[in-house]
Amino acid sequence: MEISWYRFLEDLDVHPFVERDTMRYALSNERNGKIYLTDQHTAAQILAIKNDPKKVKRLDDGDLKNLLSIVEKIRVSDFEEASQKKPFNPMFIRWEGFPIARFNSQLKIWSEYAVRILPVFTAICIFSVLFLGFANEWSILGAASGSLSFQGLAIFAAISPLLKIPHELGHALVARAYNVPIYKAGIIFVGFYPLPFVDASQADITAPRHARIRISLAGIFVDLMIAMLAFIAWHFATGDLLKTIFSSIFVFSSLNSILFNGNPFIRLDGYYAFSDWMGHRNLSTASSKLFREVRRKILRGGMQMADYSKRDWGYLTYAMGALIYKINILFTIFILVMPRFFGLGVFFVLWGGYVMFFSPLFKNAPTSAETNGRGAINGPLITVLGVVALAFLPIKVTLHRDAILDSQQSYLLQTEARGYLMKLADNGTARINDTLFLLENFVLTQDAELAQKEVETAELLVKSLEQIDPFQTRLAQIELDARTATQQLMAEGQGKLAHSAENAGAVFTNPELRLGQFLNEAQNLGYFLPQTETSILKVEFPEFRLEKLRQSKAEIWLWANGKTVPIEMFELVQSQNREVLDMIARAPVPPLELHGMRLILKIKLDRQPLYQHGLDWIAYLQRNYRATRASQ
Repeated sequence: MEISWYRFLEDLDVHPFVERDTMRYALSNERNGKIYLTDQHTAAQILAIKNDPKKVKRLDDGDLKNLLSIVEKIRVSDFEEASQKKPFNPMFIRWEGFPIARFNSQLKIWSEYAVRILPVFTAICIFSVLFLGFANEWSILGAASGSLSFQGLAIFAAISPLLKIPHELGHALVARAYNVPIYKAGIIFVGFYPLPFVDASQADITAPRHARIRISLAGIFVDLMIAMLAFIAWHFATGDLLKTIFSSIFVFSSLNSILFNGNPFIRLDGYYAFSDWMGHRNLSTASSKLFREVRRKILRGGMQMADYSKRDWGYLTYAMGALIYKINILFTIFILVMPRFFGLGVFFVLWGGYVMFFSPLFKNAPTSAETNGRGAINGPLITVLGVVALAFLPIKVTLHRDAILDSQQSYLLQTEARGYLMKLADNGTARINDTLFLLENFVLTQDAELAQKEVETAELLVKSLEQIDPFQTRLAQIELDARTATQQLMAEGQGKLAHSAENAGAVFTNPELRLGQFLNEAQNLGYFLPQTETSILKVEFPEFRLEKLRQSKAEIWLWANGKTVPIEMFELVQSQNREVLDMIARAPVPPLELHGMRLILKIKLDRQPLYQHGLDWIAYLQRNYRATRASQ
């Protein structure tokens, strides 16, 4: 039998790539640009056979059967695509007739020129926009309201396909800058509305992740450049028609890029950049599939939360976010368009609702035996009601805060007097009464010696006058008491020059200190961890949660290297940062056991609705923003 199937491998290229720190392998079919994922073992076998066809005879039966199965699937897929026509969808027609592949070399040259001039050109545009904007008090923003007029909408609808050409050219140039070949280009008719496109899908296997993100964002960047050019042109245009054209381009190019193309919830440029950045390149497909599955289970009444992992809940969260965004888009169209153009607004809302919600539901709807025809109709309503109900779902407020041993207060080792450092304990264990540090202050020593002599002189004077003159004896005794008090103060000062360990423990000194160095009072020498059964921890607690803490029966745990222990005693003190408080907590663990570990305090407060969690999160981001701006 002639083994000719392996000749099909000549059209398959093997491409390794990294996804979420994992090496993946893809097979690229040169004939149609299709990409198939495979494993490392199969990829290595295909490469070996492509380099030496005789190695196919050395494969064992299992590997040969696996390789035949993969090749056959690819061949069948190619045959079906070539021989079968896809169902005609008048709402979505794709024409791929532009021969862009022949221009790959020219695009490569253009991309090199663009890299050189683009930074300077962008800087000039930004400077011009800022200069014209401030000079004219941003008057274009007042004129931009005319973009929502019928004339403005009609003008933008007419020129939008033309604006899409530089948008797609931006994708192509950045792709070629990273040596990604472009094979297909054409026009997509969405609802009979033409939109140019280029197919840069080869970047999935030929470009690293950072390059794919830049390719995805290139179109958005071009749109923003077009918006800036329209902004500049509006200030020099004469006549109402030209000003309306440029203001429409400015408004829709900027808003379209930010709200639509840059949004990760729609499968446009922003989604592909976001999914690449997250390392989930099948984010939308996996989320939609899991969301449909959950919807069907809810309709049947058989959904169990335990059936889904944390990653599944992440997919569901993304799917819910996409749904909320789509609803918001329809609501925005309703608010902006309906008051001015009732008929046009109704058309956009109904058509958008069908495309966003009902069309996918009908396409993936379960059989009538499963839902009795109700699932596809009630799906959006149930989803909306579910989102509303979810917003009021009570969830505990849980805070995770990094904790440290209170080495700057409770365990701090610092000087209490000024002097020269004569001795400093080595890092490591220390026993009771071991000297941790010793200072020397010559002035204090001399003053102490002088005070001692003055006390001795005063004592002799008291003894000499004791039997002679009671009045003079009393005055001498007062002088002796004063000298004694001064001598005691000097002795206390000398006592502060040295510090001994009151308990056994471990000392960790400041590595910047040197013997003979002069130190002032309150100089940080390091810290000392005693051998006690309780550790004192310090945690930053957000001040805006203080009222919630007072109203709650807080549950606090310490997480340390997989070990969890409860915290029952804590106090809050004011810190230098007005946004946070210092929480001083006591953990029933020796401090030496916690030293060097990553410590996390988990604080659980009473429940509050999910929407309140979202408001708190937004407020938290605003506080961080203000704090960052204030520190600059």
